[in-house]
Amino acid sequence: MAVLLDGQDFYLALTLPAVLDKVTDAKLGSCAASAFPVADQLIVLAVRPDAAALPGACVISSPAKAANCR
Repeated sequence: MAVLLDGQDFYLALTLPAVLDKVTDAKLGSCAASAFPVADQLIVLAVRPDAAALPGACVISSPAKAANCR
């Protein structure tokens, strides 16, 4: 939030409650839907010290290799 307020007029803080009151579940859902991929395009990443404990998992040695997991 601080990043969004950097460079803004100090008095903007006084209007934030009114602005936030206008945020509805529908508006938030619409924003999230346009900002993120649909659920079946996401992958789940799990971290465990024992890779064998996650049968069928795509085991990687670096974050960059996660792009190859499907």
